[in-house]
Amino acid sequence: MKRIGFVVFPGFQILDLAALTEFEMANRQAPHPRYDIRLLSEHGGAVVTSAGIAVETQPFARANFDTLIVMGDLAVAEPSLGLTGFVRKTHAKSRRTAAICTGAFVLAAAGVLDGHRATTHWLKARELQRRYPQVKVEEDRIFIADDGVWTSAGMAACIDLASPSSRTTSAANSRARLRATWSSTIGAAAASHNSPRCSNSIRNPTAFRAHYAMRGTTCARRFRSRSWLRSRI
Repeated sequence: MKRIGFVVFPGFQILDLAALTEFEMANRQAPHPRYDIRLLSEHGGAVVTSAGIAVETQPFARANFDTLIVMGDLAVAEPSLGLTGFVRKTHAKSRRTAAICTGAFVLAAAGVLDGHRATTHWLKARELQRRYPQVKVEEDRIFIADDGVWTSAGMAACIDLASPSSRTTSAANSRARLRATWSSTIGAAAASHNSPRCSNSIRNPTAFRAHYAMRGTTCARRFRSRSWLRSRI
């Protein structure tokens, strides 16, 4: 059975725990449980999330983990030495180390991201690059898997990172998925309107995103429904 460790700390974003359900459902669907899921924190016990809800955790241990996943937080607080030390040591023994959203800052502080490609929430991507220039930050990605180090974009992208299909899909496919979404929704909707406002920027994804100050992943999610587009053309 593979041991999966979810690392939390005070103020972590509660939505990041959605990634845990991917392993839960995999266990339910298998003849026998495949994953031993652990919720970990530096001191163990109750840890209060960003929503004010406490979750019960186990203290950091010397156990080996197949995968270690670090949560993110809204404040991007400076991680403790105990947290970064545990992540650094466990990474050396794990098959895969991952971070959700701004959890990438914890991996970077631990030195895990040095020389690796990584992503995070787009609002924090440039800050991550500024603070850790040795990291190759790519802000317009849903998730990136680079030689055993996995990172995801905003909080909801944790599901993309943790899902079984994501584990066997290259990070490059995230862009292909965005292009497919654009072609099937935005392009088709724009072509069906003759409004003067339906300009070339509508048909060009890069220009459209710049016009509405929208990140690529947000653009793709929003246009799965055409209602937002129709209100603007």
